[in-house]
Amino acid sequence: MNAATAQAKLALFDEKIKYILEQEGIYSDFHPSYMCYARELDKSQRDLTFMVDLIREHQILRDRWERRGLSETVLDKIDDMVIIHISP
Repeated sequence: MNAATAQAKLALFDEKIKYILEQEGIYSDFHPSYMCYARELDKSQRDLTFMVDLIREHQILRDRWERRGLSETVLDKIDDMVIIHISP
């Protein structure tokens, strides 16, 4: 039962990211890269506790994926959807 719940959450998450990518006109060849970024960011949001760690991990992920040629605009939209911890 836990596996089914986790799979349903992941499927919903993927659909939300896919919607953003389709709205931005991203070719399907690049979808896996954006999905990977979104999943890594989501994992860091769930696993890390301290704000300083969240900020540092976000900077590392953004730098890594921007150097791979992903659009900053699309990454910003993914950030807006995924990031749940906001610094005061």
